[in-house]
Amino acid sequence: VSVTAGFVINYLPVHKRIHEQLSSEVRAIAVDLQARMDEEVLSLPRLARVLQSDRRLQRELLAFNRQETEKTDRFHDYINRQIELFDIDFFQIVTAEFSLIHGLDDAFYGAELGQEERSSPAFREDIQTALDKKRIVLNISQEGSVYSIHATAPLFYAGEVFGAITVGTYVDDTFALTLTEFTGVKLALISLTNGIISTSLRGEEQKSLINHAMVHQVMVGEVSSLYSEDHGRAQALFYQSSRIVDEVLGLVIYLDLTESHSPLFESGKRLLYTAITISMLVVLLGIMTYFILINPMRKLYGKARILLEVCSTSAGIVQPDPGRFKGNELLVLDNALETASMTVYANIGHLLEQKERFESLAVRDALTGLGNRRMFQDLLETSTSFSRRHGSRLALFYMDLDKFKPINDTLGHDIGDLLLKEVAHRLQEAVRDSDVVFRLGGDEFAALLPECQDSEEALEVGRRVLASVGEPYFLEGNQCSIGISIGISLFPLHGENVKDLLKSADSALYKVKESGRGRCLVAPLPDSVA
Repeated sequence: VSVTAGFVINYLPVHKRIHEQLSSEVRAIAVDLQARMDEEVLSLPRLARVLQSDRRLQRELLAFNRQETEKTDRFHDYINRQIELFDIDFFQIVTAEFSLIHGLDDAFYGAELGQEERSSPAFREDIQTALDKKRIVLNISQEGSVYSIHATAPLFYAGEVFGAITVGTYVDDTFALTLTEFTGVKLALISLTNGIISTSLRGEEQKSLINHAMVHQVMVGEVSSLYSEDHGRAQALFYQSSRIVDEVLGLVIYLDLTESHSPLFESGKRLLYTAITISMLVVLLGIMTYFILINPMRKLYGKARILLEVCSTSAGIVQPDPGRFKGNELLVLDNALETASMTVYANIGHLLEQKERFESLAVRDALTGLGNRRMFQDLLETSTSFSRRHGSRLALFYMDLDKFKPINDTLGHDIGDLLLKEVAHRLQEAVRDSDVVFRLGGDEFAALLPECQDSEEALEVGRRVLASVGEPYFLEGNQCSIGISIGISLFPLHGENVKDLLKSADSALYKVKESGRGRCLVAPLPDSVA
């Protein structure tokens, strides 16, 4: 009896300290697990969306379907270049009839490139859902002993769905083993539908430590987490849920409590002293409760009523009459905190909207909506680095409007602004889908043409720009005509860096203006290249 009573009395403070320490460890592990899963999973929809909107990919797929041998080989090369930049475990493109066109990881799909094989049954349901609902589907499925997380996106052309892309990654026992080595604790990741996904527990240890009833209770949302102890074996289990993708996963963490629980089994000798201490604490607790809790609560009652009135007025939130809670300080405080929270959330939403607007203004021209000089510099640096790494070429257009200033001076700035907007629209229509147009300021524009192989291709685009911009404009009853001069430089023919490219394009533009304007000119090659 003395041992039992002593255990109960002395257990409370010791247990609290142990539980807080273990809970902190488990939260850190759960946060790390969630971060690792988010890093792998959240990148998949973004990659699927990028490939889904790739215009060139759509054109190459149509050429593939027409069985054009040269374009088929080019299609596979293009896809391999696109996906090698991303860290993914598997990749596939299928037709609307589930025929595999291109795949990464042949062992998983059971097909080789170029063969008319069917997609794995594990993905057909997701592919069918993506094709039917015309949206990206993110899901988890099991293929043998591998647990896969994948995103499937439908492919469109002219408004019609003609195929789908699937990208994904794997999760197996190596995931739990890696995390166990990092955290120093044993764990298991469990799914309601697929059972144990990844675990560092083995054999009988796994059967004895994983309480499926408690895991299920956490995963269905009855509690946020559970803590289970067995003092006979000096162990503790934490059960915590983690929402990943469209499924709730259970996390079971096992910690050894042998050292931390040893004081609990030596408490019998301190029974008498503990009983006296508890009696004194009960009396002291009653006194302290009044001065620490009840009296401050009364003071807080008055402050809560003031907070309730101020927040309701500032946020425009209609609240019930505080008088109805008279005499109940806790209800008044709860209502005041809820109102304050609503006020803070409303202000945060307003600040986020302003932040998004300011970020857009930082890289966009306010008048035309085109990228500004800052975006132009950033994309030019990125594009040259990409072309240098992959051995491709790009073209840079430097453009200046001809006879814009007389129109702006005679018809007014309002007409001038409308004219600049129309010019920006025509420039975007004249260039290719993959090209990007910028307004650098005033009547100066620029454009980046990736995958531009030679000067003839660049001049062809330039001639379309000249023809489009040179057509008459009808603005609020006024008809006017302008022209445009274009200077062109090619990477890497006119320079290996941004500075040389800009210098060559600007020099070509200057020669066009000197020779009469209204045409496009490719900068002469440097002496070293010539």
